[in-house]
Amino acid sequence: MASIDPQRVEQVVGNLVSNALRYTPEAGHVFITIEKAAGNVILTVSDDGPGVPAEYLSSIFQRFWRGEKSRSRASGGAGLGLAIARQLVEARAGKSTLKTGLKAA
Repeated sequence: MASIDPQRVEQVVGNLVSNALRYTPEAGHVFITIEKAAGNVILTVSDDGPGVPAEYLSSIFQRFWRGEKSRSRASGGAGLGLAIARQLVEARAGKSTLKTGLKAA
């Protein structure tokens, strides 16, 4: 059992999955896992897309930041999804992290 706000969890998962789908190649995959560890719930969204270049890791959760500067707001969003997801998670005393270079089998 976990005490959650269903609307906020839906928003966080939606933002993470939407972002993963945006950067996953056409025949690629998005993976969602949920596990319990040390009394916490760990939700992982991963994909087999190109990953985030190391030089962008410190910026990825900043508001209005987009990795592909050539994307228009209409095709690439406003650059708020990951920032909002992090804010919602941390508002519930959670933690959001980004791992790159890991590929699901």
